[in-house]
Amino acid sequence: MFAEEGVKLKVGGEGKRVGLLVGDPSSSPSNMNVLQLLVNIKDDDPSYDSKNLDVLKRLRESNLLCEEDIQQYDLLGWACHPTSNARFEYLDPEALKDCKNTGYPLILTAAGGGIEHFVMTLKAGMKHYSEELGFLLELKWLQIQI
Repeated sequence: MFAEEGVKLKVGGEGKRVGLLVGDPSSSPSNMNVLQLLVNIKDDDPSYDSKNLDVLKRLRESNLLCEEDIQQYDLLGWACHPTSNARFEYLDPEALKDCKNTGYPLILTAAGGGIEHFVMTLKAGMKHYSEELGFLLELKWLQIQI
């Protein structure tokens, strides 16, 4: 609601979409913007994920969350956690293929985050890119053992 009102009142700075893209210096890792925090915040309560998903949907409907944001701010990577599953599934599957921050498929960076991250990304890769075996061949290229 604050973001929508901010748009009406023209606050938040040029290109910052009412502050959604401003880095938070107190976040860990530092300077995550509000969109990154929204997809990354974890809680064991399953309703938490669905509530944050509702916010993402509302931001997208209001044109405050753009397709480019998913790639540019690595939102799929930040949402790659079992407690963020609904948010992860909602974001654009094209970002699985080419992470702008690394230039590699998300499965390569997710493999370093632990088995849960790897499995989650592999499932999404198989769902959207089964013809590429969910990017498993990319792991062989980097000589990561499964």
